[in-house]
Amino acid sequence: GFSIILFGLMGALGKFGAGAFLAGVTSFVMWRLPRPIMDTLVERRIKVYKSQMVDALQLLSNGLRAGLSLPQSLGMVVDELPKPVSQEFNTVLQQTKIGVPLEEAFENLVKRVPTQDNDMFVSSISILKETGGNLSEVFDTIAGVIRERVRLAQKIETYVAQGFFQGLVIFMMPFAMGAMFTISDPESMAPLFDTVIGNIMLVVALIFDLLGGYAILKITDIKV
Repeated sequence: GFSIILFGLMGALGKFGAGAFLAGVTSFVMWRLPRPIMDTLVERRIKVYKSQMVDALQLLSNGLRAGLSLPQSLGMVVDELPKPVSQEFNTVLQQTKIGVPLEEAFENLVKRVPTQDNDMFVSSISILKETGGNLSEVFDTIAGVIRERVRLAQKIETYVAQGFFQGLVIFMMPFAMGAMFTISDPESMAPLFDTVIGNIMLVVALIFDLLGGYAILKITDIKV
């Protein structure tokens, strides 16, 4: 009877330990997972915003040439362009309606969407308000700069994708060759798995392959 109770307690402790381990792993994953997901969503939103800035600046420039004020031109962008640029510019308009100065509303835009394009856009508005000048021409110039930057970024992304694919092929080649040799001639590959020296060599090769894959990822990780 004592042996049965002892085995029962050991089984219960084993299940409790497995449950506690699983709960700990799940808690850690769920604690760390939201941050990279949110970072990815924010980065995707900013990327779409950047691609819409040229059209937004062109609309602002056309509106100013037609005799509209800057808030009215912002309203054109809100009405005619999709999210997220229309949403962000609408936030600027809504802030001005509740008494926030236009310059401060644009500074808040830079804080929400921290890009170099927004920095140029908001800085040009602030400078020209103090010194005077043709704001529509400045918007056209900024739109041209952004257009060239987008073209260059797309070209860099193409080269990065090519480099990443080549690196991935090189990284997977040892695994593919090992699988091919194991299937075609398993006896010659057996010492790699059945002996201590073979296991050591296998671990060392795996470590070097992982280090090479990490180096390839860092080399192809180019910020544009």
